[in-house]
Amino acid sequence: MIHMRQTWQDQAIALPRLDDDFSPIVGLERDADGVPLEAVPVPTLRRWMTDAAIDVDGPDTKLCAAYLMGDLSFAVVQTFAALALRGHWVVGADMDAVHVCPRFVQWTEDGENGVSQAFDLTLTPDALAFAPSLSPHAFAKTVEGLFHPLVGDMTHLSKLSNTAFHRLIGDSIAYAFLTHGRALDREQEGMDAAMSILREPGTKLTNRKVRFDHITLPEAPEIGQWLRVRGGCCRAYTRPGRPDYCTTCVLRDDASRTERFHNYLRRTYLRAGIESS
Repeated sequence: MIHMRQTWQDQAIALPRLDDDFSPIVGLERDADGVPLEAVPVPTLRRWMTDAAIDVDGPDTKLCAAYLMGDLSFAVVQTFAALALRGHWVVGADMDAVHVCPRFVQWTEDGENGVSQAFDLTLTPDALAFAPSLSPHAFAKTVEGLFHPLVGDMTHLSKLSNTAFHRLIGDSIAYAFLTHGRALDREQEGMDAAMSILREPGTKLTNRKVRFDHITLPEAPEIGQWLRVRGGCCRAYTRPGRPDYCTTCVLRDDASRTERFHNYLRRTYLRAGIESS
């Protein structure tokens, strides 16, 4: 029997949605409501920024912008990461390559519930180029180019620096390769790819602060997990009434990060009697 290698188009529309409703639905045919990533109208961008922090009371513009960049960049780069780990590494994109369409997702976690914004994607086959192996520079420059107009507009609207936005995109790359590598039982390969991309000189996504730490429970060392430590900041600590750093925040010290992740492992695995991967 001859097994034909699937095209990236075949793979894209069948990618697993690891974050359930928060993961993008990926299509190849334009949606009437889709907006080109590289040409988002400013009024639309303002609305998306507001909606990015819809569950936060009184967020400032910088928080809204940081949340939006996190949501948008993760939708795009997790798709590229998932394709890459299946043998399709993005190396180029034209202006019309990616269209995005927002939607709202209801969530419940730790006794809390709310509504958040998520994004679906339409990929334009003729506007994207892929290779069978990783070129860190080409991958980074392609992602950088796709987000370049958006970073400029969001910097102007929010006064958050373009460096801050590029770091958020880099954080998304690291987390995307970690999660999709884990799902394929190729976690180390995913982390190695992310580090190659983010350590590549000569791109705006170069970041030597982002890293991966493997954290285990002291009372149960067989329970452990890789954690992506951010190189940037989503500004969650500026939420009115809820000032605190994320577990993975670049601003959090290592000791408190480890303690918080220990508590997560206990809740998720130890108390449930499940071994982590």
